[in-house]
Amino acid sequence: MPTNTADARVSRTRAALVAAVEEVLEQGAWSELTIGTLCARAQVSRPTFYQHFSSTADLLGVTIRHRLDEARARMCGAPDGPEVIAAALTRLHAEREEYVRLAQEPTVYVQVEAAFEAWLADQVRADFPEAGSVAVSYAAGGIARVMGGWLASGASDAERPSPEELARSLRALNRAVLGTSD
Repeated sequence: MPTNTADARVSRTRAALVAAVEEVLEQGAWSELTIGTLCARAQVSRPTFYQHFSSTADLLGVTIRHRLDEARARMCGAPDGPEVIAAALTRLHAEREEYVRLAQEPTVYVQVEAAFEAWLADQVRADFPEAGSVAVSYAAGGIARVMGGWLASGASDAERPSPEELARSLRALNRAVLGTSD
C-alpha cells in the first residue's frame, strides 16, 4: 500500500477519534469518555484505537493540543508572543466549564495539563529561541499555573483580566525571566 494512502488513513482515524472526544466534551457526557464509546462514535475498532493512543487520557491530551493549535491557526499569519497566548486564553475561557469539570478528574486532568504545558513550551520556545530547556519548562509551567488559576477563579469576567491583558502580563514576566526576544 502506498505511504500516502496509509498516512491519509492514519490522519482520518486520529481526526475521527479527536472529533469523538470533542462531541463528548461539548455534550458534557463524561460517562461516555470511555474507549468503547469513543470507538463507537468514531466508527473504529478497539485495536485501531490502541494503534494510535494508549488511553483515553492520551487521546484527551491530543484533543486539547488540537484545540489550542486551532486557536492559533485562526489568527492570520499565526503570530507569536502574547497574541498566541491571548488566543489560547480566549478559547480556554469559552470552554471554561469543560476544563473545570476535567479538573475534577485527576487522572484525566494530568494528561490535559501535560498537553497544555507542552503546547505552551512550544510557544515559549518560538518566542524566546535563545532560552534553554529548563527556562522554557519553567516559563511554560508558570504560564499554565497562572492560566489555570485564571480559568478556575470564581471572579466575574469584569473582575478578572481579559485574555489580552493576562497575555501581556505573562509576556512581561517571560521577558523578565527569559530575556527579551525583540
